[in-house]
Amino acid sequence: MINIKNWCKGVLSLYPYLPKIAESIDRLVLSTALSSSMYTMNAMSCASNVINLTQYKIDLINLKSLTCDSLLAIDKHDASLLATRFIDGNSVEDCMLVCGKPRRTYFRALQKALKNFEIVFYSKLCQSGIFDNPPLNSFWEDMFCRINRFTSSCEISSCPQTVCNLILSRIRRIGVS
Repeated sequence: MINIKNWCKGVLSLYPYLPKIAESIDRLVLSTALSSSMYTMNAMSCASNVINLTQYKIDLINLKSLTCDSLLAIDKHDASLLATRFIDGNSVEDCMLVCGKPRRTYFRALQKALKNFEIVFYSKLCQSGIFDNPPLNSFWEDMFCRINRFTSSCEISSCPQTVCNLILSRIRRIGVS
């Protein structure tokens, strides 16, 4: 079972890094295709790996689009709070200064904004069909679990690079093995 709150925080924190992950997948596709010319893998295996990696990239692009659509679907003030805190990665103190709210009011507004985003994002995620491809289900479920583990041990916005590295290592292991 996924924790949608943690997943939403994770996706918002990773949002600026999704293009970099997609570029890394492009490099993996290129290296996979080039390695097939060295007779290290057969053509069928190489084609399968390239197709899987391409599907991961498509899903990441769709995830970025879903996140953007979800932010546009909620109240502008809520979207601004979420973007300032998670996408821009500002500290709580900086966010409170930008909003001009005391700590308690800021956190209440942030929780309300996150809840509104969760509802919209989860409904769009379910409608998107990202989970319709059974081989990719395990990949996305693994990402949910990894983000849940990170958010239970630390603040996700403080470690997006580490989560990105985990995603890339998982893609390499699944896609190129």
